[in-house]
Amino acid sequence: MAEYGRLSGRIGEYISLNMSFYHNGEKNDPYAITKIEMYKSSVSVENLISTIDIVDPSDSTYPSPLSTDTTGEYVASFEVPAEYEEGQYIDVWYYVPSDPGSGDLGDYEQTTTGQFILGTDNWFGDDELRSVDFDIDPLSNKFIKGEVKDLEIGLVPLPLYDYNVELISSLIPHLSADITILTQSNEVVTYADGSEAGTFSDMPMSIGLREGRYRSNPYVLRILIDTSNFYKGTYKYSIKITLPNSKIIMSKWYNFSIV
Repeated sequence: MAEYGRLSGRIGEYISLNMSFYHNGEKNDPYAITKIEMYKSSVSVENLISTIDIVDPSDSTYPSPLSTDTTGEYVASFEVPAEYEEGQYIDVWYYVPSDPGSGDLGDYEQTTTGQFILGTDNWFGDDELRSVDFDIDPLSNKFIKGEVKDLEIGLVPLPLYDYNVELISSLIPHLSADITILTQSNEVVTYADGSEAGTFSDMPMSIGLREGRYRSNPYVLRILIDTSNFYKGTYKYSIKITLPNSKIIMSKWYNFSIV
């Protein structure tokens, strides 16, 4: 059973709605997650379309129907009803940070929100008349040794400020991007993550939305960089973007440094 991410949800299919909770800068489990409400376009009573109720934290099946494998990380696997429409949706998570004792959970609820986008299916039409092109806008060029954060690259639809918004919006969920990171001596960078090891060679990137009103490049490519896997110095990277019609766009080489 295929499940889709927040940016590429499909009507009639399952979507994975992830949410991470932090306390004092570290991932942590709240005492209880009570429900998730879903809204079309904006949070208002008239836009409420679905609610996922979570079992009480005293229940042995808690946090059903959510799943969790890592402290502070939860996923709601939601089957999108066929009557939903294409567009942007908001998921509001209700949670109780700490044990209220004998108090009512509803009196201690806080909320955090996510966003997801739904399309119709995996089909994509191309009339082969309108050309599609992207440029790359490096957003991260310096890391401090010890940091663990995303290398972010703006994905810029062309022509700048005058691209076909409807066409690009329908294409983005079907697009994929990979990154290759090399040393200045053209050696592929390796990494270790616990018992797992690999190389930064055609490594898949996630595609997200930039915060704020970025009309020229509302989309961003991300890959998590753990600087413990790197020596201090300057590295170079290139991005490969694969369009749904199998055409490939290659970026030039860009640099970032670890100091």
